[in-house]
Amino acid sequence: MKKSKQAKASEHEDGVDMISNLPNPILHLIVSSLPTTEEVIRTSILSTRWRYLWNLIPSIDIDSSRGMKFDRTKFKKFVYHVLANSTLGLDSFRISCSDLYNISTVYQWIQAAVSRNIKQLHLSFCYEDLFKHIELPHCLVTCDSLQVLRVFLYEKRRLILPKFIGFQTLRVLELKNVELYKDYLVKSFLESLPLLEDLSLIDYAINKLQILYVSCLKLKNLILDNRNIFSFEDLYDVDFLCDCIKIVCPKLLFFEFRAFLALKYIFRSLGLVKKAVNL
Repeated sequence: MKKSKQAKASEHEDGVDMISNLPNPILHLIVSSLPTTEEVIRTSILSTRWRYLWNLIPSIDIDSSRGMKFDRTKFKKFVYHVLANSTLGLDSFRISCSDLYNISTVYQWIQAAVSRNIKQLHLSFCYEDLFKHIELPHCLVTCDSLQVLRVFLYEKRRLILPKFIGFQTLRVLELKNVELYKDYLVKSFLESLPLLEDLSLIDYAINKLQILYVSCLKLKNLILDNRNIFSFEDLYDVDFLCDCIKIVCPKLLFFEFRAFLALKYIFRSLGLVKKAVNL
């Protein structure tokens, strides 16, 4: 059967389709518009011209729940391959994996992202070892390109904050399902973030603290929300609460404060707040 005139018009004489002959910037724009990294990589089978285009995409989004037919070992290798297969800078890296992985695997992914000067990092994972705490790796804390960090855990774990100054370019920090401990570490950690503008603590535990002290000179948006981890009866049990929460943020504009968190509250230098939400 002969090809239609329309089909012939869409191809060159060598059989290469017109899309593959578009300039590189246009092809990059097409590939970048795809919503997931899995779909981006699938374009590599279209033709030899498309084979390595995905290496030039500055954003990576991988989610194990999207029906990828990988076992744990292959998924681990796939993620590392995607991260390590380019020397270009990385604007954003988001990974969500509900399967259990040991922390060394997650650290390898983080190291690969940091080596590409990551700007936005979003980690959602389930920690394999039920009895070990999570510590932010040194390479991440000292990364001088990181601006946004979101860490979501499927199971609550104690988060060991760094004892040295880091995250000097961080503007957005969101932590979910972590347990904070050692008052002085939390206080010094938050005070050491000179550019932090957005802080969200979601479904977190602070009952090991005497005081949660949030003092950030440039913070504009603050969300404290742990409604989902307490039952109604827990609200009357002092073992689930910290002694005091103190907020000192002179440039704060938005404050969302949900759940019963402490026995005492101290709010200072909040004169610029335009909207406050409490439940």
